[in-house]
Amino acid sequence: MIQIKQILIYQVLLLASFCLNAQSQLINDQSVRLIYSERKIEKFDIRNNSNSTLPFSLKQVEKINDVMNKSMVLFSLHVDPKESVYQFFKDSIPPEYPDVTPGTHSPLGTFYKDHSLNILKITGGKIPPNTEVINSLQELNVWEISGIDTLINDLKCTKAWNKYDNSTAWFTSDIMINSGPRQYGMLPGLIVRLEIESELIELIKIEKVAYGLKKQHAKTMQNSMNFRDYISLFD
Repeated sequence: MIQIKQILIYQVLLLASFCLNAQSQLINDQSVRLIYSERKIEKFDIRNNSNSTLPFSLKQVEKINDVMNKSMVLFSLHVDPKESVYQFFKDSIPPEYPDVTPGTHSPLGTFYKDHSLNILKITGGKIPPNTEVINSLQELNVWEISGIDTLINDLKCTKAWNKYDNSTAWFTSDIMINSGPRQYGMLPGLIVRLEIESELIELIKIEKVAYGLKKQHAKTMQNSMNFRDYISLFD
């Protein structure tokens, strides 16, 4: 009886290993484009809201409510086996997203991640001409995984907290891509939702694409700055 149980356990582990390897091979053989929405979260204090119909007793509650801004901006994350690029979504806006704010570029710039070297590069946006941001990905992604799970768009996601900037990420190990929006990644799975102070970033679509990344993202520019200098551009 013990021997039969050991055989069954071995078969389950073998099957799990096969599925995981097959999924990883699928990602390694093709490029994947992921579409993310970015929204602003506006905060207001219900105690100071004169138009509120809430009872006076509730207005005394010391609580800040978060309100979602309806307008959103789309970004694409193009992932190859060893690198990824996160940039403003320049294609035609899908009709199923009527709240998308149209545009041609983002002040944030384009985020290029070399996963083999763990290097982040950012160009464009508010960054001065002929200048790029260069920083270690490890410095910007110091995660503490909470063990708290939830379902987001039918994906089992786990909550993680970034000690670098106090952001919160929900990632899924069902998709073996250790990347995400902007500079974020290096988790054991794809980031599905990201909460950064007054911003909410969510994965809304996954596409398989036949073309690879354009290698000019990796070229070196004349001047460089680190990520902290980059953040100061938005102060």
